[in-house]
Amino acid sequence: RDASTLVRKQALDSVSGLVAANAGEEAIKAWSAMCFPLVRDTEPSVAERAIDAVATLLLDPIANKKHSMGGEESARMLRMIKDESLLHLQWTCKALARRKPSGLPQGLMKNLVAMLEVASEAGQPLGAAEWTILEESAAGQVSGVHAPALTAAYDRGVLEGWDEQAGAA
Repeated sequence: RDASTLVRKQALDSVSGLVAANAGEEAIKAWSAMCFPLVRDTEPSVAERAIDAVATLLLDPIANKKHSMGGEESARMLRMIKDESLLHLQWTCKALARRKPSGLPQGLMKNLVAMLEVASEAGQPLGAAEWTILEESAAGQVSGVHAPALTAAYDRGVLEGWDEQAGAA
C-alpha cells in the first residue's frame, strides 16, 4: 500500500482497466487482492473511486443482465470473492445504498432474484458473493424484494444441500 493517494488511484485505475479489458485470471486476482480493499481506504477520494470500480466491474453487469451463470468476467470475479473480500463487497454495497440519488444499480435486485431462481432450478448454488449482494440489496431496496420467490428459492437450495455443497467448495 503506497502512501501517495495519487499512486493508489492510478494503480486502482490501471488494474481495473485490465480486468475490464478481460485480461484474465491474474488480473482478477490482482484486482481482488490489491484494489478491492481500497473501498475502505482512509482517503475518501480513493475509497469512492474503488467503490465506483466495484460497481462498474461487478454490480452493473448484474443489473444490466450482462451477467450469467456462465463464464463472463463478473461471474468469475464473483466466484473468486471469499473471506475478507466478502466484507469489502458488503461495505461497498452499503456505501452505494447510502448514495443519493444513484444508490445501488437499478435492476440489481430483480436480476439477483432471477439468478437465484435459475440457480435453484438448475441445482447450482449461488456463491457467498451473490448472497452478500442479495442481502445488502434487499436491505436497501425493501420495496423491490419479492419475498415469496426468495423464500422458495432459498428453501429449495437448503433442501437440496447447497449449504453443504458450498462448504465443500
